[in-house]
This record gives sequence, structure tokens and C-alpha cells, in this order.
Amino acid sequence: MLMVPPNEGDDMMVAPRPQIMNIIISRSFIRKVAVTLFLNIVLIGLSFVLPRLAMILYVVIPVISFLFPVKRNKIM
Repeated sequence: MLMVPPNEGDDMMVAPRPQIMNIIISRSFIRKVAVTLFLNIVLIGLSFVLPRLAMILYVVIPVISFLFPVKRNKIM
């Protein structure tokens, strides 16, 4: 959403960023995506060598995540 200042000759002002954009573009979001991507690459590589172990880890990781949830940061 763009807002036009009173003097039309001035540059246009942009409305402040919505709060959800600040959450999505935060460092913690990027860190979580990078860790998840790295973990998946490791598990895919492991599945070529030890497929049974990789399958067990793919099943166990979400269970552990459910049982021990990460403390969520408070939204601004």
C-alpha cells in the first residue's frame, strides 16, 4: 500500500512493513531453513549408504520435535 504525501512533487512514502514480514525475514527463520536443508541433505546422503538408519531417523526426528518443542519467541 503506497501513501501519497501532501506535496505531490515529493517522493512517495511506503507504508510500514506488516508484522508478518518482519517475522518471515528474521534471522531465526533463515537459520531454521538452513538447518532443515542441511539435515535433509545429510539424511538423503545417508540413505544411499545406510538406508535403514536413514529411514529410522526420518521417522524419529519429527517425534522428538513433537515431544520436545522449541520455545517460541514472543511476537512483537
